[in-house]
Amino acid sequence: MKNQKAMSEIVTTVIMVVLALIAVGVIWGIINNLLGGKGAEIDITQKCLAVDVKAVKVPSCSGDLGNGMTGCNVTFERKAGGEAIKGIKIVFKNANGASNVIDSSGNIEELGTVTRVIQSNASIFNASLANKVEVTPYFTDDSGVERKCTGTAEYNF
Repeated sequence: MKNQKAMSEIVTTVIMVVLALIAVGVIWGIINNLLGGKGAEIDITQKCLAVDVKAVKVPSCSGDLGNGMTGCNVTFERKAGGEAIKGIKIVFKNANGASNVIDSSGNIEELGTVTRVIQSNASIFNASLANKVEVTPYFTDDSGVERKCTGTAEYNF
């Protein structure tokens, strides 16, 4: 009779250990699922913290550039720090609140200053309506998806 009681305690212990392992596996699966996609976001956020790109000069926003395109010449400046960016998103706004988002791909070197002709077929540039530009750098993640930085630099002209 003592032998059967000992076997019952061993079986109970084994069942408890198996249940504990199953619980750990289920909890690990849930946590891994929740945190699995956040690694790329953390990486992009870390890259964005080190990048500072802003518009510093808009010498001409004359409107007609020919071929039905309108636009502005914009000088961008980048501070020191960070990795190479994939490009910048530029938002032109006017006093009426209208806006137009334009993609300007390509890196701006650290401590670099570049002037780019920003073109669009939108009417926001007509008659020099645009009076503000916002600049947002972006990177691409491992799958090639654009990830915009949350920080935006604004320049009024």
